[in-house]
Amino acid sequence: MKEYRFSEASKRYMRKQLSNSILLSSLLLIITIGLFIRNNLFYGRFLLVFFIVGLIVTGLVTKKVRSIDELKYIKVYKDKFCINNNMNEKPKTLYFRDVNKAMRDNKGIIFYVGKRDYRILSSFLEQSEVDELWKKFSRYK
Repeated sequence: MKEYRFSEASKRYMRKQLSNSILLSSLLLIITIGLFIRNNLFYGRFLLVFFIVGLIVTGLVTKKVRSIDELKYIKVYKDKFCINNNMNEKPKTLYFRDVNKAMRDNKGIIFYVGKRDYRILSSFLEQSEVDELWKKFSRYK
């Protein structure tokens, strides 16, 4: 079994998303408090809803950033592989025998299982790992 973890670039991107989310949520809170102080209740309530949505998004991004260090992007076994595109706890398991066609482009590796296409993004992995994975998928051209 070979495991491929998320690259440092993708971790940096997720941390940047988290910092932007926190910054925008705090900005919305400050504006909402200012509107309530100036007795502008309609816009204050309107932005309060956006602030609550921003808090929920910030919580979800925080959860993803904390879990990205432990998650593996791809686990390759002898006859199957598990891909974790959505950074969920449970990856999608696919068998090599079900792969119909595989192609490589500048964004990563695209392969088809049945009528559905899947993509292994090269931005989530180091370049050497993408080359190593392409060797496994290249026999399904």
